[in-house]
Amino acid sequence: MTTTDTDAQLVASHLAGDPSALAGIYDRYADSLHDTAAAMLNDRHESADVLQDVILIAAERLGQLRDPERLKPWLFAILRNEVYRRTKKRKRTIATDFSGADDGYDMADDRHLDVDEEVIEDTAGEDLAELVRGAARGLDERDQLVLELSVRQGLEGQDLADALGVSANQSYTLVHRMRERVERSLSAFVVAKAGRKDCDDLDKLLAKWDGEFTVLIRKRVARHIDNCEVCDTHRGKVAPLALFAGAPVLAAPVSLRDRILEAAAVQAAAPSTPYGFTADGGFPQVVRMGRKVAAWVAPTAAASLVLVVASLSFFWLNQTGESDSLRGATIDTTTTLAPETTTTDLAVAPSSSSSSTSSTTSTTGPTTTTTTVPDTTTTTAVTTTVAPTTVAPAVTQAPPPPPPPPPATVAPTPTSPPATSPPTTLPPATTTTTTTTTTTTEPAAPGQLSLSGGLINLGSNSNSGSVTVSNTGGQPISYTVTGATAPFTVSPTSGTLSPGETQQIVASIDRSGLPEGQTQFRNVQVSGGGQSLPLDLQASVERPPTLSASTPAVFSSGPFGAGCVLYFSGLADISDESPPISATFAVSGGPLGQSGSTALAPPTSVGPWSGTIQIGYVSSSEVNGTWSWSVSATDSRGNTSSTGGSVNVSVTC
Repeated sequence: MTTTDTDAQLVASHLAGDPSALAGIYDRYADSLHDTAAAMLNDRHESADVLQDVILIAAERLGQLRDPERLKPWLFAILRNEVYRRTKKRKRTIATDFSGADDGYDMADDRHLDVDEEVIEDTAGEDLAELVRGAARGLDERDQLVLELSVRQGLEGQDLADALGVSANQSYTLVHRMRERVERSLSAFVVAKAGRKDCDDLDKLLAKWDGEFTVLIRKRVARHIDNCEVCDTHRGKVAPLALFAGAPVLAAPVSLRDRILEAAAVQAAAPSTPYGFTADGGFPQVVRMGRKVAAWVAPTAAASLVLVVASLSFFWLNQTGESDSLRGATIDTTTTLAPETTTTDLAVAPSSSSSSTSSTTSTTGPTTTTTTVPDTTTTTAVTTTVAPTTVAPAVTQAPPPPPPPPPATVAPTPTSPPATSPPTTLPPATTTTTTTTTTTTEPAAPGQLSLSGGLINLGSNSNSGSVTVSNTGGQPISYTVTGATAPFTVSPTSGTLSPGETQQIVASIDRSGLPEGQTQFRNVQVSGGGQSLPLDLQASVERPPTLSASTPAVFSSGPFGAGCVLYFSGLADISDESPPISATFAVSGGPLGQSGSTALAPPTSVGPWSGTIQIGYVSSSEVNGTWSWSVSATDSRGNTSSTGGSVNVSVTC
């Protein structure tokens, strides 16, 4: 088992019973898991316990992970639940305020960072990065976890969403809102700690500051930075989120590895989990979904359904007009939401020549709402020709006032029939109705910008990546890309999109002048039509060792009492900016398929790395033939280079 195996291979090997597979998983993710747990819990003993629980739970539950390539977000989803289980048992304290905008909402400031100011002003590099990360520990647990997983661990998209236990849209919103707020707050924090020597006004503002980064101090410093070119320039140089990402990793204790793997080897029972692995993809359910949420969701969903049904029924009745089958009918839908009751009645009155509408709403105790829908009469305009008609006079009855009296009649006399008038002949009558139709054209919807994603993460290997910007509105829209991008290059920085048109925004990076181990992070804005969409650019800098090796020299010695010895002498030139370096020289081949390896020793001052491999043999027929050789070198960050070839062996014994 080697560390070059993919996550899927490690999972498959573990499920097949290979004990070294879990060790490979531990070696790959233990430090990251421990680092996140320590940041969330601020307690090294508890973080070690969390790491042990995560590994033991994973060893028992790996069979439920449906996509083994998603091992990393799955492990962090377990870590999320184990951290939540511990933090819910104790009251968290907040180190500082990171609400970002002056919107009336501010986090409490329960404790301060006990750090000497003058030391901070002279601090740089990893110490300043650790200070910024320490300040971020004051966030509430969900917001801190968002930062840890997205910025520190590089999770994004669906992986980040499943690790957090939310939808992809929710995770996108959480990431971008938190980055904007934390960027502003951490910038104010860093400038307050390290920028006073460059700005007299800031120094006066903080003259009586005791080092506690309260809500009031944060607001004052943030407003000062917005109006001070010196401090704004200083803020631009600091890049707090990049410092946050580059803070040193708090690695798991060395002794913890053997303890955890031994417990897993003897199949020690994993800690019981009050959550199931029934979320999509075999991920664990979120441990903190309370009954209050479910109790609120159920009646709200039912009420929404009633409103939808009532609205559709109202619309349908208006469209159907004088349907004989519905005239006079009443539709009654009742939904009970304790302690309130809502009733909706939709009634169609009998047809008449006029329409009337009545609406009555009354509220006593439980709320009852009644709505009556009027009948609708549809009239079609036509042209009618009436033939000559003979009309006999008749006694007509006027519409009576309410209450209506009996209709008036003409009583006959006993001696003669009722009097009648002579017939009257009317000429043909023609009635013409003219209908005027007015057409109104609605204006097209304004242009609307949309991004296919909010992050271009180039990782450590890619030099460029892109997102798609599109216009989903009905009118053309122009956009621009603004913000400090170096060391990234963004193209294009502006453009115009017709309705339905899309373009690619490409971000690229040149790592040649950047130090290894640094994570680059920039935030830009794609703006247009009154919108401003955030776009994050991220890349890490990793370089494998520089390695060159020549074909090993081959010679033999002997015979001795037991036979002869074949020697392979390997030489290699190796260099890297992240020492220490480990190098290995290996050979294999010959008629018997023999192999051997040795560590290459570094030179004492100058010269190549060197090492010799010995292969014993009795007869030259056992070793003569083609052998393969390889040299590999790994730096302290785990970056590996390798080279190799073949050599022909022809010796005697």
